[in-house]
Amino acid sequence: MAKFQDRIYARYDELTAGFRKLADFLLNNTLDAAFLTVAGVSRRTGVDPATVVRFAQEFGYSGYRELSLEIKDYVRQKIKATYTVPEGGSDEAIMASVFKAASFNVDQFAATEMGRMVQAVEILAEAKRLWVTGEHTSYSLARFLAEAFDGAGLPSFAFRPTMEEASEALSKMEEGDALIGVALGTPSLDVGYVVREAKRLGVKSIVVSESGSIFPVREADVPLVVPSHSPTTLGSFAPSLTVMMLLWEGYLAKKPQQVAEKLTSLYDYLGQLVALRAATKDFEL
Repeated sequence: MAKFQDRIYARYDELTAGFRKLADFLLNNTLDAAFLTVAGVSRRTGVDPATVVRFAQEFGYSGYRELSLEIKDYVRQKIKATYTVPEGGSDEAIMASVFKAASFNVDQFAATEMGRMVQAVEILAEAKRLWVTGEHTSYSLARFLAEAFDGAGLPSFAFRPTMEEASEALSKMEEGDALIGVALGTPSLDVGYVVREAKRLGVKSIVVSESGSIFPVREADVPLVVPSHSPTTLGSFAPSLTVMMLLWEGYLAKKPQQVAEKLTSLYDYLGQLVALRAATKDFEL
């Protein structure tokens, strides 16, 4: 049992109603609490932020930040113990651990970041155009996202955050556009510069990353920080890919008529092409 749990259990019966509500939340929703700020805990419990801070101080911490760090360390150790692949495990056991970790990451993200996902989808639903950028291998994901959104009826453009391509993209951006930055596996400084410059143009930005401390995440209007715990030595990109596709699905759900019109047009053209191919003789090909 963690130190913060011992302290709470030792004094639980003497707690005030407000403090007991916080204690119950930390004991029963420890995973969620590890990724929430004072404001987040306040919203989830209905207890005002000042009381959250006093609660932490009551149990010997300098403030909620110190208590939060201890909770994070406890959760990190539990995750490490749960999702470590045992040496000599079978292929099936290894894959089961990988799937279990990915599922855990997505569940954890959903429990703590749903509000930001809603904000991100609203930005996309209101955007006139979408720009998507990413460095190195993230650029391939940026292209995929741009093509997916473009196919759903939102004019979308992918570009590398190099000086040349970024300058050209920024020169075309306008207020009312949206920007998605994909920042996986690298500090993505150039993505951060693009996000900062886009903000000056009135462009709302969303950044998907597995790190909450890198430059583009700090610059974004809506940062989507996705847990990447994995039984492998490298972090997992699978949860981030899932979140990106859920952004797309959320957009589709907000624009049913637009998507239906786009699909109708697509099928009409496919029908015409099939008819042309059927009418074309082999020698003409």
